[in-house]
Order: sequence, then C-alpha cells, then structure tokens
Amino acid sequence: MNMSSPTSSLKLLLGAFITFSFCLGSQAAEGSLSAMEKRLAAAPDNIKLRIQFAAELGHKKGSEQKIIDTLNPYADEVPLESQLLLAAAYNGLKKFKDEVRVLKKVVEKAPTNHEAYYILGHAHLNAKEQVDAVASFRRAIKLNRAYREAYEALLMIFEKAGDNYESRIVLKDMQKQFGKDPSSMSHLCRLDSTDGYLDAAILNCQKAIKMDSKKPDNHVYLAQSLSDKKNESKAGKVLITASKKYPKSEFVQWAAGQYYFKQNNYPVAAKYFNRAVTANDKSARAYLGFALSIFEQKKYDEALKAFMSACEIDESVLEKLREAQGKLRSIKEDDWSKRYSREVYECKKRRNEKAKSEG
Repeated sequence: MNMSSPTSSLKLLLGAFITFSFCLGSQAAEGSLSAMEKRLAAAPDNIKLRIQFAAELGHKKGSEQKIIDTLNPYADEVPLESQLLLAAAYNGLKKFKDEVRVLKKVVEKAPTNHEAYYILGHAHLNAKEQVDAVASFRRAIKLNRAYREAYEALLMIFEKAGDNYESRIVLKDMQKQFGKDPSSMSHLCRLDSTDGYLDAAILNCQKAIKMDSKKPDNHVYLAQSLSDKKNESKAGKVLITASKKYPKSEFVQWAAGQYYFKQNNYPVAAKYFNRAVTANDKSARAYLGFALSIFEQKKYDEALKAFMSACEIDESVLEKLREAQGKLRSIKEDDWSKRYSREVYECKKRRNEKAKSEG
C-alpha cells in the first residue's frame, strides 16, 4: 500500500469506494502475516506494527473484519492512510454508518482534499443520509470547482429524487465550468420539456440533437414540447422522422403511438405501439397503448390479450382494464364485459400469487 501522501492514498482507494469493492492488491504471504500477528499480540500498543499488519491484510481478500479488529480500537491514533483502509473495510462489509464515522476523521486530517469529501459523500449515500451526502459533494466542489465527479454525484441524487429545480442548477453550474456538452444539453432538454419551459425546451432539445444525433430521447422531448406549444404538425414530423431513425427505441415508438392516439388515429397508433412492444417486450406502457388502440377499433379479443400482457408487468394497468370493461357494459357488449371482468379478477389473482412467491 502506498503511504507516501494523503492525496496519493485517496486516489489509490477512490476507485474502490466508488465501485464498493474491496481488493487492494496481491495476496500477502501467510507466513509473514502469521509472524506479524504474533508480534502484535505480544505488543498490542505498537501502533507502527499495527499499521503495517493492517496494510498487509489489505492485500488479502476477505480480510475486512480482521482489518477492522486491528485498526478500529486505535482509529484516532493511526494515520490518514490507515483510516482510509479501515473505512474501506467497513464499506466491504456494508457497515456504512461506521464507514461514515471513520471518513469524518479522514476529512478532519485532510480538510482541503476534495476527494476525501467526495468519498465521504458516497458513504453518506450508502448510509441513506442524503442531506449529508449533498453537503459533502458540495464541499468537494467548493474545494475544487473543476472536480466533475462531484457535480455528477449531485445530479444523480437530485434526478433520482425528482428535484428538477436543483438538477437544473447543477447542470447550469456544470455548463459554466465545463462548457455545454451533449450530456448536459440532453439533461436540460428533458427537464425543460417535463417542467413546461417550452421555449427553453425546444431550443435545448434542438441543440442536444445537433450535438448528439444518436440519442433518441431528445427527439421525443422536442416533439412533446412542440405539441404542448400547439404545433402538432411539426411535432408529428419530428416523431415520424425519429421513428424511422430509431426503430429499436421503445420510447420513440411509444411516443409516436401516443401522438397518433391523441389524434384519434387508432390504426396508426396501434402500429407504433406494436413496434414499441417489439423494441421492448417488458414495456407495460407499450402493451397498454396497443391494447387501447385496438380496443377503440372494436378488436376486443386482441385488446384483452394486450391488456393482460401489460397487467403481468404493471398492476396499475388494472384501472384501464376496468375502464374498458365499463365501456363495454355501457354499450351493451355484455358478453365481452363479463369476460373483461373475469380477467380483472385473474390479473389480480396472478399478481398476488407472484407477490407471494417473490416474498
């Protein structure tokens, strides 16, 4: 283990923390470890020997608990490098709160090291301490404005939480620091479209497409924004072009289906939803779109099969199946209404059985 400086040690262990793996090198000789352990038993307060023994253990897979037993009682006395090793051992055993405790000692010894705060941020995340994780990543950015990994960690947190406001702030800070790139433009394209900033969405989506024409999602968000601006003709053209360019994109094919469904063009909508199913046969929304489209064409048998396929994936589809059953009852299609009603029961039954088997 390299113990030359705090920074080099942090860089050495950074990958291990990010990937949450624990393997610092090649196997140490068992004889060497055994001899060192005996010496340590005879002189337990020999800090230098304790540090050396833990470092040797760091080269041996599966030695996390032994490293903890060796270093934790002396956590305040060992150097930063040993504290990092101790934290990595806790990480390897998924004892994240203990990892956080040790890493707080690390940042006390290296208060200006951005990587230390970055590692601490990930430990907080694993310990489900999101507020503290955000604070650590922001501290890392304050210490090094050019440390992109910390921005990306913040963005990941806010996007997972659905906090579009904070996500947008991080993205704009990234663009100020690193310039506009395809990734940040794609993120802004999606956020602006989702939040209804339509003019900004159209502009950012067009820029994102120009920067990276191979990302299909940007075309969908552009089309959605154009549609929300009541420019249906242009939105349709964007989706038709995208559907031809990205035949294997479930999102694009589904979005095209949605567009034509809203236009009450059910045969064309069904065509695109069917393509979406082909692109991803685990997509509940694709099956549901296909079911609704052919239901409107009075193809009740085929629609029911698609409803059931969707229900196998997502229980929320039951509501749409009930609505379809209600429509059949209202138009006096009693036989079909009864059949759909039975399938509502069957879908609930299968979902419950699946939940029990998985539980």
